[in-house]
Amino acid sequence: MKLQGMGIPVGIIAIWDRNGIEYLYPASLLANIFGCSESQVEQLEIAEDNVSLNGVTLRKLELQAKVVAQLNESTPLPEELLSKLINPLASAIS
Repeated sequence: MKLQGMGIPVGIIAIWDRNGIEYLYPASLLANIFGCSESQVEQLEIAEDNVSLNGVTLRKLELQAKVVAQLNESTPLPEELLSKLINPLASAIS
């Protein structure tokens, strides 16, 4: 792994299940943006700079702006994001 070769300890490297930060956006927000159910969010497709779901295609920056505009402290975060990034960071700084 390239990061290991740079001296980063294996235990602090987050390896995501899928390639694309968009897969880590909260399902409730994506469902609202794409007009679908939260279960349909698993069908999210990323190709180049476009993100598509339920017949709607947005550029990555457009989607990011829509997600950030809706994000607040009560938004449920995806388990993968919590377990691989948020919780380890919280433990490291507490």
